[in-house]
Amino acid sequence: MRFPIERLSTKNILEIFACTKCGECTKYCFMCEIEFEKLSDPLGKLELMRKMISSQRGLRARIFGKKEIDETLYRDLMTHMYKCTICGQCQVVCPANIQTMETWEELRNALFVEEGLAPMEVHRPFITSIMDFNNPWQQSPGRRARWTRRLKFDIQKYPFESDVDVLFFVGCTASYDANIRGMALSTAELLHKAGVKFGILGEREICCGSTLLRVGAKREFREISEKNSRILNETNADIIVTACAGCFKTLRHDYPKFAPLDAEVVHAVQLINELSQDQKLQLPETGGRVTYHDPCHLGRHSGVYEPQRELISALGLELVEMERSKKMSRCCGAGAGVKSAFPDISSKASENRVKDAIRTGAELLLTSCPFCYQSLKLSSVKKGEIRTGDLLEFIAENLKK
Repeated sequence: MRFPIERLSTKNILEIFACTKCGECTKYCFMCEIEFEKLSDPLGKLELMRKMISSQRGLRARIFGKKEIDETLYRDLMTHMYKCTICGQCQVVCPANIQTMETWEELRNALFVEEGLAPMEVHRPFITSIMDFNNPWQQSPGRRARWTRRLKFDIQKYPFESDVDVLFFVGCTASYDANIRGMALSTAELLHKAGVKFGILGEREICCGSTLLRVGAKREFREISEKNSRILNETNADIIVTACAGCFKTLRHDYPKFAPLDAEVVHAVQLINELSQDQKLQLPETGGRVTYHDPCHLGRHSGVYEPQRELISALGLELVEMERSKKMSRCCGAGAGVKSAFPDISSKASENRVKDAIRTGAELLLTSCPFCYQSLKLSSVKKGEIRTGDLLEFIAENLKK
């Protein structure tokens, strides 16, 4: 087979050839801690792609003719590309400043999806469900707002009877998953307690499309984002807030490239922290020793580190940072389709992160992402040495005491 170099942008090719082979990415890539094969780390993948491109377009190829690409090796490259959570740690430590987060997503689409080899079989039902049901869980849109029945106050659903300042974008997982629903309830309760005029889209909310973009389904993402953007802009809300790190990263950083939004997009920890500092929300005084896991989409991808820590401080908690925190935070292993395609790898990654947390001596591991929360809670229950919780749920629960 041939290497489809024509599908790559000039930027993609420059990024591939910019690697200096220093090996910094290998030191910090979570995959290299779990399995070390030549293609496990970013360096190995880039090196193989350089060889493939050179065999088709290099000087030797011009003189002696193009060399066929080994299809087995190409498929092996694809498998290892999909073992990556696109956590961004390699980008942070890269001295050549290779923009790996964007590059990995684009290469998945250009090299494998457009060639008909991907997405992986296990990812296809999620894509079909998002396109058919507006969520990846094959759930009816009519059930999306059922979680609001547990609230002790009425919440406006679009179309709104009166203007709202904030649109709460709930996200698919918090809307449908009973184990995560507490994040939606807690966010809504905190906004209500602070007197914020907010509403939700209800059954008109559409998946943000993060899953589509991460697995390389760029065409489907464009369709979903354009449809979503029209509805979100119709609400005339000044702020869109979400408690999901994946939704936040997608709406704030990816939508401007495909379907720009009129409103400012913020994560719930940012808004709740602002409301607390403005004395619109009185936080409870609690005690205890905690540590905090920075979700990749909220931290490395978006640079949001301080609001969570300011909230923890305001609660009177002692924060003990893990050895790797903030931009160096170890990935939990749940992102970019890895958890569904390679559950063993995902589990090992979350177990490694929980070990980091246990070493701090903290009683509680807090985070701000439904996927991080799910993975870390499963591993912490298995270890039995530390509890895991969502930061906003923790605040809401303590306010009720």
